[in-house]
Amino acid sequence: MKKFIQKFLLIFIGLFLIQSSFVNAQDSTNSYDFSSTGWGIRSFDSNIQINKNSSINVQETIITDFTQAFSKHGIYRYIPIKYKTKYNQDINFRISDIQITDENGNSLTNQITYEGDNVNIRIGDADKLVDGQVVTYIIKYKLDRGLNQFEDHDELYWNVTGNGWDTIIAQASATVKLPENVNISEIKNTCYTGEGYSTEQECTFEVIDGQTIQFKANKPLNNYEGISIVTGFPRGIVEWPSSLQYIIWFFQDNFGYLIPIIFFFILYHKWYTKGKDPKALRSAIMPQYDPPKDLSPAEIGTLIDDKVDMRDITSTIIDLATRGWLKITEKSEKIFFSTVSSYTLTKTIPTKTTDTLLDFEKTIYEKIFSSGDEVKLSDLNNDFYTVLEKVKNQIYDGLVTKKYYDSNPDKVRGTYLTIGIVGIFLLITMSGAFIVLLNLSIYFGLFLTFILFIIFSFYMPKKTQQGVDTLIHILGLEEFLRTAEKDRMKFYEKENIFEKLLPIAIALNLGEKWAKACEGLMKQPPNWYQSDSMNLANFSTSTFVRSLNSFNNSATTSLTTAPRSASSAGSSGFGGGGFSGGGGGGGGGGSW
Repeated sequence: MKKFIQKFLLIFIGLFLIQSSFVNAQDSTNSYDFSSTGWGIRSFDSNIQINKNSSINVQETIITDFTQAFSKHGIYRYIPIKYKTKYNQDINFRISDIQITDENGNSLTNQITYEGDNVNIRIGDADKLVDGQVVTYIIKYKLDRGLNQFEDHDELYWNVTGNGWDTIIAQASATVKLPENVNISEIKNTCYTGEGYSTEQECTFEVIDGQTIQFKANKPLNNYEGISIVTGFPRGIVEWPSSLQYIIWFFQDNFGYLIPIIFFFILYHKWYTKGKDPKALRSAIMPQYDPPKDLSPAEIGTLIDDKVDMRDITSTIIDLATRGWLKITEKSEKIFFSTVSSYTLTKTIPTKTTDTLLDFEKTIYEKIFSSGDEVKLSDLNNDFYTVLEKVKNQIYDGLVTKKYYDSNPDKVRGTYLTIGIVGIFLLITMSGAFIVLLNLSIYFGLFLTFILFIIFSFYMPKKTQQGVDTLIHILGLEEFLRTAEKDRMKFYEKENIFEKLLPIAIALNLGEKWAKACEGLMKQPPNWYQSDSMNLANFSTSTFVRSLNSFNNSATTSLTTAPRSASSAGSSGFGGGGFSGGGGGGGGGGSW
């Protein structure tokens, strides 16, 4: 009897130890110590159903342990729905059908908000505590754009748990279901664990069948660690949205690219209503042999391109010379192997009043001779530049007064140019902040918008009906000057036509063509231009105009030179850099 009792006790003790060992092995997560965090997640299991239409349905079953917690009401979960590509462009997932229940399918009190790049889910009742309890939370949602396309396969790259939990996840797993059976050999899988961007692979996966794959972390995930999974499957298993849908999504996610499109129509409307020139009464361009009666060479040069060039201003000096206001003297000097020319400007009639001159002609004339009746061109360096803006504005304002423009074309153009140039400058200087804080599409959208302002600036100055009709006349005169060599007989008998049209030809940059056309019409230099390198023996209109071109170049330099101190105003998870935290899903959570 004694031996029987001893055997019974040994068998009982043995069975007890075996049972205890089995229970501990079976429920190891139930006894996980969460004292370091105050609460914890016993298991985080994600069930991911890939649908035929390329959307996915996700069910996250989160079993939480609040047995060591103090004053907890539940958990919160945040899921990213906005991701940036490697080009810093946004991709927004479309999340819908969010449901929060317990293990029995009962709805739980929750609050869902969309804040920034995340959808935030807060589960629990502010009037109830879950201290001392083990609570199961089931989060279900549907997601569009959660899959990736590649040339040889489609792919789910999914951050199952997220790397943002402030507690321990004792056990993490995931099950992926394909929309249909495929050959097992065509399914590619991998997984990653650890903190964000970790390439650690403390996880395993198993292909259950041609439609089901299971993943599991091999060890508990500490604070801010997670598990990401990758499943690749053959093309053709899912149907992708249309190209139009992707275009709509692209502009919804990167609305900054719409900014230049919107502003193009705004600027176009502004040009059409405020900047478009009226239609010319006669659009055909016919050769004209005389300039418009009330326009100077500078004004003609301005009207043809809506801006005052230095060529227009230097042509004014030559025009004043042909009209008897001044004389130009050229002196040549040999320096080593080159010839350098210097120029002197002299008043021809010192007592002549300037009241008959146009405002800008008077400004030019009086500034040139402000120091005396004779001045070297080089002496205008660092001096004449002070009246350049005044001269330009007087030309523009004169054309407005004569009813050739609705308003000063330079000010109209300058407004749009200033917006464009200043905007681009600010974007460049603050590019880092723009790219970090804003969607990259906003940066490039604004950049393109400011370029549009610059482009439209050249089309915004508006001519009047008189201005447009006069422009047609000028274009006819330009055609004549360009092709005059072929029609010499039409103007051969005209008195002094070479000198008469020379300043206009220079303003239109046709001086040499005009000189070639007039070869032989003029036998000697005009009395307003003297040169020690030009005489009756070697004079020709072509050599004379080349001398004038040299004068123009020197004048441009002298008239614009200012002192130095002066100033005028989605990758694949296979071999493509896979890591923990990559792909869709992710986020994290905590308790409250």
